[in-house]
Amino acid sequence: MKTFMKVSALGCLFLILACGASTAPYENSEWKNKGIASIETIHLGNHPHSVLIRGTNKDNPLLIVIHGYAVPMMPFAHLDYADPSLEDGVTGEMEKHFIIVNYDQRGAGKTARNKAPDETMNIDQLVRDAEELTEIMRKRFNKDRVYILGISFGSIIGMKLAEKRPELFHAYISEGQAVNLPETYRDAIDFITEQAALENNMDALMDMTNTLPPSPENSTEINITNTNLILKWLEHYYSRTFSLQDLEPFFIKALWKAPEYTLPDMMVTLQSIETFTELTMQETMGIDMRKEVPGIDIPVYFIMGEYDVMKFAGRDYFNRLNAKEKHWLEIKKAGHAASADQPEEVLNIYKEILK
Repeated sequence: MKTFMKVSALGCLFLILACGASTAPYENSEWKNKGIASIETIHLGNHPHSVLIRGTNKDNPLLIVIHGYAVPMMPFAHLDYADPSLEDGVTGEMEKHFIIVNYDQRGAGKTARNKAPDETMNIDQLVRDAEELTEIMRKRFNKDRVYILGISFGSIIGMKLAEKRPELFHAYISEGQAVNLPETYRDAIDFITEQAALENNMDALMDMTNTLPPSPENSTEINITNTNLILKWLEHYYSRTFSLQDLEPFFIKALWKAPEYTLPDMMVTLQSIETFTELTMQETMGIDMRKEVPGIDIPVYFIMGEYDVMKFAGRDYFNRLNAKEKHWLEIKKAGHAASADQPEEVLNIYKEILK
């Protein structure tokens, strides 16, 4: 009997945790009437996706956000809730200018609660999912065109979609444009080696000497092992050299506090990073955006941190890109997460884009 009661209590606790996801409603009466704050499940490519929609006025432009490599942006949304009591000029401003649509890609975040078939875990399908979401949101909010934002790995999906369906978009925006990951990791190895040599860090120097640069020719296991090692030392030297925020604990803390994620959601999100990586690593390593999307027929904005290791390949791609209109926007004292490092400067860029 006692065992049954313990099991029942644990089951009830898990049920409460699993059902507790929500997003904060707007308390301001005008925002409540004119805006939207909703977390929903929307089927894209015949697969349920978790989608967060927030904005203080449904008449504002739509911004579709495509997150980075297995790391959703939705956990960060609560850090930027619009709040009329806040007067710092940054917090909540994006929600006052856009209807922001965040979604967890198939195989990632909350969406990973429902396992996607392995054969659908590819770039083409991720592009089709983003395309379908864009169409749904356009119809729902009666918008002719929307803005699309690709973050890191998400910029590959976003750029491919913008090339495929330019008629859907006002403009394409990227933060930390991905171009060719093997090239970027080689740049990272060079940076780590240079920094390690300055302080005679033999551990880092030995790791970089023995690390095979990631490549589509390597096995998935070797690529994952080596990228993890490179990223470990990259984070170490970025935080020490440039005093940038350590992104991993920043993500964990945001995820833990996000009301949109229950404890089971958080566990699934963290577990999904490994699975997503295993299923998509090889294809991602073979992409070179200079060849795959050499031109685009809408305005393009590349937002890139001054210290972002992706900057070198990103700048080369930008210079070669044939675009209707293009803007290189380099953020000083910022790394790969420019919005986190310099939020006010990045916010001002979005305001300028809307003018």
